Amino acid sequence: MSLNWDFTNEEVFNKLPKTDEEKHITELIIWGTMATGLDKITEKNIDTWLSRCYMLEKADSPLGQTCIGGGKGFKPWSPTQKNLEDRIGLATNANQRTDAWFRRKIGGEIEKLSKAKVQRERKAKEKKNKEELTTCN
Repeated sequence: MSLNWDFTNEEVFNKLPKTDEEKHITELIIWGTMATGLDKITEKNIDTWLSRCYMLEKADSPLGQTCIGGGKGFKPWSPTQKNLEDRIGLATNANQRTDAWFRRKIGGEIEKLSKAKVQRERKAKEKKNKEELTTCN
């Protein structure tokens, strides 16, 4: 299924800056409707948008990344309140999800990250113990 989008408020769409950066932000938010489980931006759901985006970022799954240091790397990107307010009326055909669904999704992501961290720490400790045994002999 393709991801389709539209602006129900054409006046808002026409006021959006047409810079490459603003177009990129709009694209990230459009794709973000699937990650957040929110199919549209309204005045009433901006706080939910921001909250879910922050949770995604904490779970190491931000909506996007921005370049830092002249191409030396990337940092997580989440929309600001202004980014969202500028796009009130944007809607997609992504599935609208409940808060409970989203919490389960984030919980699953955090669990995966936690298990991976435990495994990395265990391997690092085993390697260190092995090196200590090798140096003692």
